[in-house]
Amino acid sequence: HYVEALRRFRGDVRMMEQVLATMIERGAPRTAEHLELMLDEYLAGRSLRKARAIIEQLDLLGVGLDPSRQYDVALATATAGSAGEALTIIDRLLGEQRDPAPAQAPVVLDLLVGARRTPQAWSLFRRMRARGQVPSRDALLHLLADAQRRRAAKDSVAVIAALRSGG
Repeated sequence: HYVEALRRFRGDVRMMEQVLATMIERGAPRTAEHLELMLDEYLAGRSLRKARAIIEQLDLLGVGLDPSRQYDVALATATAGSAGEALTIIDRLLGEQRDPAPAQAPVVLDLLVGARRTPQAWSLFRRMRARGQVPSRDALLHLLADAQRRRAAKDSVAVIAALRSGG
């Protein structure tokens, strides 16, 4: 019943919070499904404080976050002004060979480029290119400058091709 209500109000955080408050008032147990719907909404709105509260509740239930949600947490963390903490999460995920979802990849690449994590940025750029994704112009210009500094002709051509395909 409550899961349906949360899904129906998706996109309206205030109403979703009201459904959750009603659950608490009535003593209805909160399941992972309820909490994950709220978490997704908070992460979409980059509301890190509220997302962390939900993550704690999920931890108490013994539910871990999938890599996509972990990347969302990293992006919300970066938006909240903690780029170092966000990069720690991203480094761990990339170390585990967990790629960001296609919608997350351009922002993750921008974070890597902004932190001067050029080797990881190149690796992600190559995977994005294989999937036909186009990074931001700033990320491409940074990668092009790096390729030219290294005199890496193939990398320079790949970045120029991406710049052209991105307009």
